[in-house]
Amino acid sequence: MNLHIYSNFHPNERPFVDKAMEWAANASQLHAVKLTDFLDPRQCFIVKTLANREKDVNLLFNGGYGGAERQRALIAPSYKALETEELNIKVLSITSNDPKVSALDHSDYMGAILNLGVKRDKVGDLFVSGQGCHCLI
Repeated sequence: MNLHIYSNFHPNERPFVDKAMEWAANASQLHAVKLTDFLDPRQCFIVKTLANREKDVNLLFNGGYGGAERQRALIAPSYKALETEELNIKVLSITSNDPKVSALDHSDYMGAILNLGVKRDKVGDLFVSGQGCHCLI
């Protein structure tokens, strides 16, 4: 492993860098396919940077819609057509007829979802409206 690669990233990112390097190497050398959980924009950058260092790796990011902030990465051998792969992104709709729902914001919904025990990396973008929230999971 190239230890100098860590100099390009913040020290607290090292565990994620290690995982991303492994995903890219496995796609290149072992022909493995990896579908990640939802990644934040910085994690997407790290995955893209490290996947581009490997030869014969194909990479696709998708968050369920164009312009998504949090996205899943599909890392695969270069011969794999990624556009046909299932990304397993679903929409969770949270609605209510209670007029108090209109006062809830993004942090209220995110806090409620996380308090249910759902891990943050399993949750994509949230869309809040006066009637509730749509959450990509």
